Amino acid sequence: MAFGDINRRRFIALGSAGSLLALSGCATVGVYRYKVALEFDTPSGPRSGSTILEATYGWHATLETMFAEDLSIRGEAIYVDLGQDKFVVGLLNTGRMLPLPALYDVLGWARPDIHELRAHEGKLSGKAPLPGGEAPILVTFTGLDNPDTVKLVYEAKLNRRLSYSYDYERKMQSVKEVSRGSEVTSDNFEAAFGKGYVLRGATLEIVDPKTPFTTTVRDKLGAILSRIGNAGPVVEGVITETKSVFRLQRTHLVQGL
Repeated sequence: MAFGDINRRRFIALGSAGSLLALSGCATVGVYRYKVALEFDTPSGPRSGSTILEATYGWHATLETMFAEDLSIRGEAIYVDLGQDKFVVGLLNTGRMLPLPALYDVLGWARPDIHELRAHEGKLSGKAPLPGGEAPILVTFTGLDNPDTVKLVYEAKLNRRLSYSYDYERKMQSVKEVSRGSEVTSDNFEAAFGKGYVLRGATLEIVDPKTPFTTTVRDKLGAILSRIGNAGPVVEGVITETKSVFRLQRTHLVQGL
């Protein structure tokens, strides 16, 4: 499955046509710099790595009783040096590592959507673990100048389960996330690196908006970036909702920079 730019628009029904009057046009609700960090156990001890990303949440009016949630992401993938010339890359642009789904529950919000973000005046903050499929897909490359050498290392199934009810106060459908998938669909650490390598955890944290973007992927994988486009090599083993193939694209490594 070729995932495109993660500039997404989600259509949400409002309770009445009159609600659109307050939403005519478009607006940015919030821009957030955030850190995603990964921790690993290795034969030589703990290893960690992180990236700084930026999410812009907004909306725009569409049809008579609809508006669309917009999300754009800037930054680069997570590069983690595991020692002994081994490394993993946590990919962008797969529906994972997003601040609103990660943080809404620890903030006590009802649901992870633009309605809730607007209701709280865009005040998204805090730190939370990324369980199961919220953690990034991990890959490695056996050749530092060849994107075709990409290998899947780890993936957990992204499987958000939602419950639906009607919010009479806001006159709109209410959506609540009741569970998240944690099924590990691929664990190829031993095949890729040998024994003793384990993903220990992943976290997401809102940081100062002036925090600079990381440059590790561009520094370490510049040759691969120069040779990859929007229809890159197939990454064997990645599970997709459409049961199609997953092609590595440049936007899985760097986006908006």
